[in-house]
Amino acid sequence: MMIDKATRNKLKAKANELSDICVTDGEKFAKCYDDMYNSGEFNCGECFIIARLADLYTAIKQGIIDKNDGAKQQSEIFKVIELEE
Repeated sequence: MMIDKATRNKLKAKANELSDICVTDGEKFAKCYDDMYNSGEFNCGECFIIARLADLYTAIKQGIIDKNDGAKQQSEIFKVIELEE
């Protein structure tokens, strides 16, 4: 299943929001993720993508991964998801 650009942008925006929370307060991140998952706004697969992206964005913000490598990894996350469908 291909993920359209609008959906990709929505997932990336939510992941970025969650990674901002994770950088400042890891415990709050878990609650926010649970709230997002239980809200019904995103399906299970989308929540998985958001979690992977949030982890990646947090690593970039903390300097663990540089932005160029992060961009490659982000692309790979979407490729793997699309191949599994």
